[in-house]
Amino acid sequence: MPDTSGYGAAERANAEGLAQAVDGIGRLQRNTLAPLLKDQAKKDATADVLAGRFAERAQVTEYDAAYQDVMISGTAARYASEDDRALDDLVAANPYDPDAFAASARAYRAEQIKTTPAAVVMERAANFDRRHDTLFQNLRLARLRSDAEESGRSIVGRKDELVARITRNAEDAGSYGDADPAFAGDVSELAQLWSQIAENPVLGVAPDQAARLQQQDVSKFQASAFAGHIRRVIREQGPDAALAEIQSALPPAGTIAGDQTASPSGAEAITAALSPEARELARERGMAVYSEEVGLIQQRANIASSARTQASQQTESLIEAMRYGGDVKPEDLRAAAEASGDPGLIARARWAIEVGVTPPEGFGGGGSGGSFNGDGSAAGGFQASVDFVIDQIEGGEAYVADDNGRGPTRFGINASANPDLDIANLTRGAAVNRYKRNYWDAIGADQLPPALALVAFDAAVNHGPADARRWIAESGGDVGQYLALREADYRALAASNPAQARNLNGWLNRLQTVRQRAARIQSFQNTQGGFATDPLAFALGNSTRPALAQVTPVPVEAVFNPQQQGVWGQVMQGRRATGDTLARQYQVPRRMLTDGEVAAYKDRFESDPASVITFAQQATAALGGQGARDLLAEIGQGGAAPVLIHIADIGRPGGDVRFARQAALGLSLKAAGQALDTDKRDDVNAEVTRWRSLLAATPALLSAVQNSAQAAALADDTSGVVRPPEYYVQAALGRTTWGRNTYGGAAEVNGASVVVPRWMNGERFDDVLETLAGTWTAGGHGPVFGNGEPMPARTLARLRPVLQPNGNYQLVDRRGATATRRNGQPFELNLNAARMTIESRLGRDVVRPD
Repeated sequence: MPDTSGYGAAERANAEGLAQAVDGIGRLQRNTLAPLLKDQAKKDATADVLAGRFAERAQVTEYDAAYQDVMISGTAARYASEDDRALDDLVAANPYDPDAFAASARAYRAEQIKTTPAAVVMERAANFDRRHDTLFQNLRLARLRSDAEESGRSIVGRKDELVARITRNAEDAGSYGDADPAFAGDVSELAQLWSQIAENPVLGVAPDQAARLQQQDVSKFQASAFAGHIRRVIREQGPDAALAEIQSALPPAGTIAGDQTASPSGAEAITAALSPEARELARERGMAVYSEEVGLIQQRANIASSARTQASQQTESLIEAMRYGGDVKPEDLRAAAEASGDPGLIARARWAIEVGVTPPEGFGGGGSGGSFNGDGSAAGGFQASVDFVIDQIEGGEAYVADDNGRGPTRFGINASANPDLDIANLTRGAAVNRYKRNYWDAIGADQLPPALALVAFDAAVNHGPADARRWIAESGGDVGQYLALREADYRALAASNPAQARNLNGWLNRLQTVRQRAARIQSFQNTQGGFATDPLAFALGNSTRPALAQVTPVPVEAVFNPQQQGVWGQVMQGRRATGDTLARQYQVPRRMLTDGEVAAYKDRFESDPASVITFAQQATAALGGQGARDLLAEIGQGGAAPVLIHIADIGRPGGDVRFARQAALGLSLKAAGQALDTDKRDDVNAEVTRWRSLLAATPALLSAVQNSAQAAALADDTSGVVRPPEYYVQAALGRTTWGRNTYGGAAEVNGASVVVPRWMNGERFDDVLETLAGTWTAGGHGPVFGNGEPMPARTLARLRPVLQPNGNYQLVDRRGATATRRNGQPFELNLNAARMTIESRLGRDVVRPD
């Protein structure tokens, strides 16, 4: 406070007030403003540090002093953090190289010091050096540990390599011993490695433990040598000998093996000095090798058996293919048969190669008599066979006074076997009768295939009926195997009886003559079978069989290509003409496609259901309605799904093409995993059930109708189209509209449900029956009553038509009785055949044009 003793009262009062004010300001500065300034200084310094800025202030004010303290300490901390991260990165880059770490750290330190403010450079350097020294020492220790571990791994790796090699060599050699040069070097090195392992502190293996592990390796070597010896015994002497050696050298505990005073040999020599542990290991390895080798033997046997089985199956397939016209190379069949190892199958293959399916010379048909050029001998049968035996085997009707000690012979009939006959005056007819009774009938030849009947008949004549019947059973009915059995009997007889050996060539010549005739008969039969199986493919011929007709190849995919459809149609017209010619000339099924072509179209339809509609439309354009139906039937018989063929028929011209396309689309959607709504499916099925009775005789058609109706409903449902279930079922039954009339589908006729042909107006079905009944009555070829009297037209018109699987209709009365023909067979109405009559009598209102 100021000295106010000389002041007046007022002056003194003012001075004291001023002094108090100054004192208050001082306290405010000290207690309030100074801390605020220091706090602000610290905040400003902290912000600058975080921003990476460094500034020095002359410490004039408390703010400057506080700022400077925070700036120096914060900057030092920031540098320390940066240096720590940098040092950590250098450690990561040089984890086991302390020298490289130190060099990199020095370079980093020198570079950073250049840009470090003087106020903090000493502190940054000290912090860096402390952290660097610690990390450097850690890296040195890590490097030492790494070197030790690497050395240990190297030693252990080399040890494992030597153990594996010695084990393998011991098993390969079937022996083991220190004196063996093959093992001495490796065993010596292995001992050194075990010493090094015991001396390496990083591995932590004590010397006594190393010795035990080494002894275990030696036991392993000895066991491997024993196993190798056992393996060699199995391969050289067989499993039984090997098992005996195991039991002799390593008997079960508590037993004594062999003569203990004798010098051990073989397996005993290997196991004589083994420790109990090594002996047990040797037993385990020996038995393991024994099981492995026995398993391999069985596996090889199974593989060989499987190969023989596969070869047998392949041979069977090739024989069957060759029998019916397949393009089989004889060398392939011969190789497969030989690989089977089956003598009987080899004989069958040889026979198939001899016969093939080349038609006999002069072949001109597969008619009822099987004749060609007026000669029916290739068809076989008793008369042809007996004529062959008499004329070409037994010398015809020539009389032999003494036939090799059997008395007089004529027509091959000798007096010794037929004492009741007058051989000198024997007629051919009597001889034939004796052949029939004693040989042909005695072996049941009428029930045998023609070629086998001939061969067995000749065997009965030459060997006796008993042997002939036995060989039928043993050959399984195969002619080639039968001939092989006969040949084997001839050769056995010649070998066992030297007096008969001179006859062997004559017997074999006889057998060859029989073989040639049998081959001719079999070839004829195979030709007929080939035609019946796949007529067009057979007529094409192949590399081993000449063509029997000119058959133009079908460009299978051309029917789906708009630019080639015309060519396809022309080829199919030619195929139909060729099929008709073959059917007339050879009495084979009428076909327009080969089996391979049928399979190709079937695959195409199943992968692309919509393609069946294009096919049907083009077939109709090329072949007409009936021709298209015949072609589709061929494919259906070849295994195509009935629903696809049904959709194709609906999609032909004159049918409901839209429905057919929807049904085909629905099949594709179904194949992709989509399904019709359960309620809608049940509604369609209920509508199908309503008409189920009219399809009772045609279950395949019922299934096709149901599946195609569901498929079309699925396609509509997917696109949001709603139609009643009646539409789908009636469309699937073939219903269409043309003009003002409805054709096809299901209708009620004379009180019964019936499927109407697609081209016919169902409402006029009764008129159709009445019209046709009049023509039947007038022509006398209609149904009759039980007494044979013709049914009048008015009666026929009241009968109920029932669809049959062949597409015809039978006529049934209200009691369920089926109308019959005069021969007692059911009368069948072929509406397709009567179509022109119906149209001429009743007009286009009844018959819709395709």
